[in-house]
Amino acid sequence: MNFKKLCLALVATIIVSCDQNSLEEFDHAAQYVIEKPMIDEYLATHYFDPVDKEIKEIDADQTALEDDTNLQALHSTVNDVDYTMYSYVYEQGLNQDAGNQDEGVVKGSPDADDIVNVAYKLSSITKKDDEGEYRVYQESTLNDVFLYGDEVIRAWPIGLSVFRGGYANESDPTIPRQFSGTGKGFMIIPSGLGYLNGGSGAISPNESLLFKIDLRLVISAGEDL
Repeated sequence: MNFKKLCLALVATIIVSCDQNSLEEFDHAAQYVIEKPMIDEYLATHYFDPVDKEIKEIDADQTALEDDTNLQALHSTVNDVDYTMYSYVYEQGLNQDAGNQDEGVVKGSPDADDIVNVAYKLSSITKKDDEGEYRVYQESTLNDVFLYGDEVIRAWPIGLSVFRGGYANESDPTIPRQFSGTGKGFMIIPSGLGYLNGGSGAISPNESLLFKIDLRLVISAGEDL
C-alpha cells in the first residue's frame, strides 16, 4: 500500500499548518514575551488528574505541572525566536520498534516527516466558555486519518517525538481498524509553533493551545520525501 496517498483524504484541517508566507510581517518575539508568562502560569496552576486523565486547575495540594516529572520541555527556533513547548506523556505507547526508513514500515516514535495516526482534542489554555470550562475547538477520533509530520503545525513533530505509538489490528477488513498499546498525553504549545498571528477557524490569532493526544500508529514515510 502507498501510504503517501492514504494521508490526504480525511485530514482535519484544524491541525494542518498554515501558509506562513500568507501572514503579514509580525513581531513574533514580542508576542512570545506576552505568551510565555501565560504558559508559565498555566503550568503553575494546573495538574494532571490520573483518574480522569485530564489536566485540571489545582484546587488542593496536587502537584503542579511545572513540578511534575512527566512534563518535558522541548525547544525549537522559528522566525528567530527560541520557543519552548511542553509534552506530557501519561501512558507511553508499547511499540518500541526503531523501524527503518523503508516506506510503510510501522515504528515506535515518529521522525519529523513520518506519517501518524492520532486522535486528539484541541482546546485553549486561556479562553473559557460560559460554563467556566476551557474552550474546546475540535476533537477527532477518526480511525482512518493519517497525517504527514511536515504537513501539520510545527509543534506536532516536535511534541510527538517523545511519544511512542502502538499497533493496529487490520486482520478483519470488515470492521474498523483497531488500535492497542497507544501513546497518550498532552502538548502545550505557544502560538509561534501553532497558528501564529493568523489563527485558524475559531482559534484566535496568537493563541496558546493544549492538545490532548492519543498517538495510535507511526508509519515511516521513507527517504524519498
